[in-house]
Amino acid sequence: MGELLLRRLFLAVLPFPSALMLCVSELWRRKQSDVMTFVQRVRCWDHRRQPAIGRPTRPDKARRLGDKAKQGYVVLPCPSRRGGRKRPVPKGIVYSKPKHQGITQLKFQRNKRSVAEELLGASWVHSGCSTPTGTPPNFEIILVDVAHSAIRDDLRINWLCKPVHKHGELHGLTSAGNKYRGLRGKGHTHHKARPSSPRATWKRNQTVSLRRYR
Repeated sequence: MGELLLRRLFLAVLPFPSALMLCVSELWRRKQSDVMTFVQRVRCWDHRRQPAIGRPTRPDKARRLGDKAKQGYVVLPCPSRRGGRKRPVPKGIVYSKPKHQGITQLKFQRNKRSVAEELLGASWVHSGCSTPTGTPPNFEIILVDVAHSAIRDDLRINWLCKPVHKHGELHGLTSAGNKYRGLRGKGHTHHKARPSSPRATWKRNQTVSLRRYR
């Protein structure tokens, strides 16, 4: 009964964009319904067959994360690899006993979303997962063309056009990067994780710096 009401509501608000976004958000809150389960299964199959997507899977969430319906904004899919990360061993040279090599069963400290952003390697705005649980995550990443005139003329986003902001995903400056760097929390219990990472903070605190003029 609830799904039937949602369908009627969806057809009623089609002429109104803002109400349409509210309806889409309400649909995505019911992920366990039969309609959303079927749609997700078909969409996941369709994403694996297409090299690119024209529109984001969740337009309401993409808009919250920074996507805009204007020139210069692109949404691209980026599937993540299944399993963990293998240690790169050039030509199989490990310089240790086979017992202590440790190549396959390593646990990567970064999350798969940050790896997907790095693989895409372009000017980013935000990213999000678009795959249901139980399958390898397929991420949709919002990108910006920094060479487009519409982006360069927009005062709210043209800061990405500066050379100093190139490849922020490689420096852990995205939302996924802040997560694996441990910068999500606040308060006195998180002061050892700032400004960059717990390891860098520990190293800085343990290093004696005797400057010439101090």
